[in-house]
Amino acid sequence: MTTKPLVRPRQTAPEKPAPSTRVTIRGSVKTGRRFTVPRSVRRAAGPIGLVLLWFLTSATGVLPESVLASPVDVVKQAVELTRTGELPGAIAASGRRDIFGLWGEPLKETAEQIAAVNAVADAAGRPRPRIWVSFRPIIAPTEELAWEKAHRTLGVLKDQARNTELLRHYRTTGRPANVGSQRLLDIADRGEVHDRCLWTAPAVATNAAGASTALVGTPETVAKALLDYVDIGCDLLSIRGYDPLNDAVDYARHVLPLVRQELAHRATTHAA
Repeated sequence: MTTKPLVRPRQTAPEKPAPSTRVTIRGSVKTGRRFTVPRSVRRAAGPIGLVLLWFLTSATGVLPESVLASPVDVVKQAVELTRTGELPGAIAASGRRDIFGLWGEPLKETAEQIAAVNAVADAAGRPRPRIWVSFRPIIAPTEELAWEKAHRTLGVLKDQARNTELLRHYRTTGRPANVGSQRLLDIADRGEVHDRCLWTAPAVATNAAGASTALVGTPETVAKALLDYVDIGCDLLSIRGYDPLNDAVDYARHVLPLVRQELAHRATTHAA
């Protein structure tokens, strides 16, 4: 993954909010020029408006950089520094950041990465950074239909692989240069399906070009899988589909309510 820090502008406040888990929907980059969406426009548009903005502009190759570089929701607190990457240097720097981003690896590997990041933060005497993990969910009303949809999607990815290098400047053959992609391919070598429903075949088809592992199943299965990552310490869950607009609508209707319902239930039970 890229090791370039992201700075998210946020309004200052005397205290930071209590930690919470957020699920965000993100668009996928196609190609071309980028522009910055003013903060006032982002606030007025809201999450759905930003998704629609991405959908309309991506067709022309002109991409809203500020939408793609940060979660859709707007948090009104102090400036946060985000760090992504899995080289030792990136992990060492992560302990001095507010958020550390990972691609969707199995639970065991993700927990190991979190432990490494937390150890750096503890040694530096800093609060532990929030953990941000990204997935490409593929959902359908039944498990069978979800896997049929997943394999159709995989076929399209394989057909388009030769265009990926031209459009997004990713190498579609050979060993990727970045450690995050290397890790995904190594995990794929050990098995196509991990844990509850983590599917690595799309990573192989795209040479792990970006966030490329999928969660496949019914909305209930995918929601439970997302909660599995919450249970091991992930605070920010980023999900985006291969059919961005329609998938965003499906996630909002069928997956996010289940995740939020369970998180609310846990909060109520814990408070009691």
